[in-house]
Amino acid sequence: MTASLRLFAIVLFIITVLGSGADAKNAKHKDVNPGAFKRQIAKTQVIIVDVRTPDEYNAAHMENAKMIDFKDENFKDEITKLPKDIPLCIYCRSGNRSSKTMKILKQEGFLKVYNLKGGINAWQEKGLKTVQ
Repeated sequence: MTASLRLFAIVLFIITVLGSGADAKNAKHKDVNPGAFKRQIAKTQVIIVDVRTPDEYNAAHMENAKMIDFKDENFKDEITKLPKDIPLCIYCRSGNRSSKTMKILKQEGFLKVYNLKGGINAWQEKGLKTVQ
């Protein structure tokens, strides 16, 4: 390998490493309380994801929430089809399934994921709006 080719390879490696580090620094994966969750979903471009079952979703869900059933055999395939560059606000009944979902999304390279701590139960306890 020539000196100039070796130098080019080193520079390319450094750019790649620094570039991937920038994405990691911009990544946010947070458990948030109902007030912070409400502020996130009020932003202009977010995707609200309900990872409960269809029966749970039909009983009550957040307005504009997309349901992707955590218990469905195709869950991981479906959840990872969502855009990675748009913040995701995820919730379930109590926060357990959505917490597991947040871990999956982090591994798959999603940059901003906000999990509703306490799930829709905590949301409703605060008197916040749901729809049927």
